[in-house]
Amino acid sequence: MELRLTEEVMLLALHNENGEFAEMRDWPLHCALAGGLLMDLLLEGRIAAKPGLLRAVDSDPLGDPLLDPALTEIAAADPPRDPRHWVDHFARQAERLRDEALGSLVGRGILRRESGLFLWVHGPRRYPATIAEMEAKLRIWGVLLENEEPAPRDVALIHLAHACHILRKLLPHLQLQQAAKRIEEVCGLDEAGATVLDAVMDSEVAAGPSHGQPIAKGLPIVDNLPELYKGNLEFLPQQYVKYGPVFQLRIGGRDTMMLAGPEANRFVIRHDARYLRRFEIWNGIAEALGGKHFMLSIDGPEHGLMRQAHKEALSRNFGQNRIPDIVDATRRRMAAWPTGEPIPAKHELFRFMAGVQGRLHLGTSVREYEDDLVEFVDAIGSLRVSKHVPKYLAPVKYPHYEQKRERVQKLFAETVRQRRMEPREDGPKNYLDGMLALHEEDPRLMSEADFPAAMILPLLAGIDTIGSTLAFMLHGLFEDPDLMARATAEADELFANGTPTPQAAKKMDVLRRLMLEALRMYPPLYMLGYWAINTFDFGGYRIPAGERIVLASTVAHFLPEFYPDPLRFDIDRYLPERMENSVPGTYAPFGLGSHACLGAGLAQIQVPLTMATLLHGLELEGTVDRGSKMPLKFMPTLCPGDAFAFRIRQRR
Repeated sequence: MELRLTEEVMLLALHNENGEFAEMRDWPLHCALAGGLLMDLLLEGRIAAKPGLLRAVDSDPLGDPLLDPALTEIAAADPPRDPRHWVDHFARQAERLRDEALGSLVGRGILRRESGLFLWVHGPRRYPATIAEMEAKLRIWGVLLENEEPAPRDVALIHLAHACHILRKLLPHLQLQQAAKRIEEVCGLDEAGATVLDAVMDSEVAAGPSHGQPIAKGLPIVDNLPELYKGNLEFLPQQYVKYGPVFQLRIGGRDTMMLAGPEANRFVIRHDARYLRRFEIWNGIAEALGGKHFMLSIDGPEHGLMRQAHKEALSRNFGQNRIPDIVDATRRRMAAWPTGEPIPAKHELFRFMAGVQGRLHLGTSVREYEDDLVEFVDAIGSLRVSKHVPKYLAPVKYPHYEQKRERVQKLFAETVRQRRMEPREDGPKNYLDGMLALHEEDPRLMSEADFPAAMILPLLAGIDTIGSTLAFMLHGLFEDPDLMARATAEADELFANGTPTPQAAKKMDVLRRLMLEALRMYPPLYMLGYWAINTFDFGGYRIPAGERIVLASTVAHFLPEFYPDPLRFDIDRYLPERMENSVPGTYAPFGLGSHACLGAGLAQIQVPLTMATLLHGLELEGTVDRGSKMPLKFMPTLCPGDAFAFRIRQRR
């Protein structure tokens, strides 16, 4: 008798080494078991499915203890329900499905139970040799790696294994990367089962069992703000573990709906365009500068047009073409730093990045405006995005806000005037070129009034995100002398023949992994704001339209099931044999979905190259003893606290 898909999913989840199965608490695996159940009924011709409707077409029992109870329930439904309903319904019966599947596998002689573990039975098996030769793993390997023609059951099994992330356990990371296109190709082959399998994908990212009252209780009056503001990296992961992927925080007396964990990230990747928008969260920046259209706040086709206009100027290829400029700008700033004196990391690295971003993306020097830009970016983040600074305190905390805003607008107006007087005829087009080209093509979408908001974007990203990441990388190096030696050796090799070539930059390994780990453990964009535009179900709750949503996108960075010992700084997490960040939805430092950072590729050249330039030219040390906790500042982004500093021990 042929194995059922639910049984095969359990076999795929088996750890050969220890006889244990993947944790059944993982909702995607529950959804895969439910999907296997429905796909078997579909393949047996007992049910039919189309978008919005799944119904029984033959209710005669199959004599199968796994399938018959499900068939009875589906046949009795009046009126018939949609595929998503049944995936959710049977996913909540995952423990029963698991027990029945394992009992069947033991009864068939495929597995044996010993001291609570399930082990393979070696020797002759009590099912046909043709099936033995086509065991689940071998069939998947054949289809994905050898391009064998898949049977309908193979398509369903690969789709289910992809949905619950078991493929990651079956294929080494490099093979998984190589098979990515084949996986997507195979998952689109079975039109008959596509409706059910799409429901599995929707359910695994948008559902889950109820977790009770979703309130993370805080202190009276001040609520949860101190936990966030003082830099407690464990606070949000703790709430996720306690309450699940949906809970509320009370921040400054205002209830805030939080979505968290890998399932929340996968929901946003898959559904943000349908249910969420960012206008209410981000458009305050455009308003502060007199504009209406801002790439971070608009959605839909207009957002796509803006991304397309700036795609090349924020790409990895652009970074490779500007390697000499990045190196030169870094060396100029290094030359101005004093030797032997404390250098406040946040202040200096933020000013440094304002200068670099102005040069790369606007084609101008912003040296005399660096302090204005840093202070203005900090102010608009607090006053216009997170809004955690009350209006009555704004004049106290940011007394020079209006002056800084006028200075920034003056800089931008002068930059545009100069570019129009002296247009660039050759060389790679930068961000400003893309902005002006979009204005010529569509002056409604990119009006002259929108120029200041558009021009602040690469500066905003560079000052907060890159500046903070460089500081966090330095802290990781100061805490680990061996890592410092490895990173410095790689930097010296990179510069062995002068300014690095793009080919040499591609070989950065230690420095690249250093950046990845800094972004995991200290993600500047640790939360993302949205506004619900349509009602949706997620995590066992109904989220109404009009709700302010905060996605705790980096909670998964601190979950030990994905990152063992998550509070330990370990760049080897990203070695090919480990690749702890490869599970979809568990690594999100660059944002998610349709608004994922357009400059992520550029950053992966610019950040490690900048650090390599620093290490090759300077011998740096921290100003506090090793083992000290990294001082942090939250709201609206995560950045180094003012107390974190470094000094130049000597120039190399």
